Amino acid sequence: MGKELDIILISLLFFFISGSENIKSAERPSASLNITYKVAKQIVENKYECEPDTVFISNLSLKRAIIAVINPEPLREKLIILTEFANNWQEEICIDLLDLPKIEDAEIVKLGNVEYVYYCATGCTKGGCFADFNLVSIPKMEEYSIDFLGENIGEYDEMSQIDPNLKNNKKLLGYLEKKVTLSKIFHKKSAAELDINYFKNYKKKWRIKNSHIYSLLTSIKGTCEIVFPHYTADLFNTVKHGDIWDKIENSKYIIISFYKDNIIGYDKIKKSYFVIWVPEDPYSWLPNVKFVSDNIIKMFESEDDPYIVDLEKNTISHEN
Repeated sequence: MGKELDIILISLLFFFISGSENIKSAERPSASLNITYKVAKQIVENKYECEPDTVFISNLSLKRAIIAVINPEPLREKLIILTEFANNWQEEICIDLLDLPKIEDAEIVKLGNVEYVYYCATGCTKGGCFADFNLVSIPKMEEYSIDFLGENIGEYDEMSQIDPNLKNNKKLLGYLEKKVTLSKIFHKKSAAELDINYFKNYKKKWRIKNSHIYSLLTSIKGTCEIVFPHYTADLFNTVKHGDIWDKIENSKYIIISFYKDNIIGYDKIKKSYFVIWVPEDPYSWLPNVKFVSDNIIKMFESEDDPYIVDLEKNTISHEN
């Protein structure tokens, strides 16, 4: 009987210990506990009196947290983090966002002993499109990022140099590398799209065919040859982030200069689009175009310093 009583007492003790541990686990705050996207959005609207662009729900130091993007003033965006204290929501972090990006993803993550806010921002400026993967430490606000640039949304061909501080921090670098690898914002190019002759690669093809054009035009007097790649596809519709700055037309050609971008032509006789000029960078673009004759145009920022292009003879000269 004594042995059986000992077994019963031990079983009861194990039950009570297990039960108390389960209660503690259940009482731990959770990002999904009693808060929905709709409620989080309402909390932000009431606190800042503006409608948030984006809302995410996460945890910060085992407290429920709301990550939101707001526009408190025109042309100004902020990423804010709110945490709950005694049924009140307090601002913990505020980050100014440049270039009015779209926030694709955000969360709070603990790496080592430090908490970070992670967010992925995409957008376009007149100089091109970008995708930034960022980690900002809480509360010190130390920032680490991996940045990509491209000519169109989803087509980010150029990655910035990774900062040595990030490169030496394997945990942060590994986290961001995984985020980049799994991100759905990148357009995965098909075999056809990787072909340099594919019409959307017209800038790259122009640069390959005219590889020394910039240095030649600054070092020689007279004319030099220039290649105009031709396409049946409508190149005028490929300049997604550019505006028409100047447009000229005669019986043979339509020529358009795009803001901080290319000069593209349409040959009415051949019924094809062709690339006339791709600037070395967005800030060395040639905004203005004029016909000198039926087949000759001049491209310029200042009329005192024009580039003369013969569209039939495929030649270009820089007069100054």
